[in-house]
Amino acid sequence: MKKLLSVTDVVSAFGGPDACAVWAGVGVSAVNGWMAAGCIPAGWHHRLFTELGSRGFVIDTRIFTHPDPLGLPGREIGEPSAPEDATDAEA
Repeated sequence: MKKLLSVTDVVSAFGGPDACAVWAGVGVSAVNGWMAAGCIPAGWHHRLFTELGSRGFVIDTRIFTHPDPLGLPGREIGEPSAPEDATDAEA
């Protein structure tokens, strides 16, 4: 099985952005957006993992997290930020 290490690898496994977009039922601009962001939206993770697995690929799951969400390295998308200080909220 070939390991896919990047969003670009995933898209290439489909035959490029056009073919990936057709499979996903989205516009090519959406797939290009995945590649530009360097991550794939959460709603696609299982579907892509399953589809590409059936095609003989394995996806490195690290590509399912944003490389630098909100400029805070080490946080995954959807991970809550620290709560606001109560004194700041009263000011």
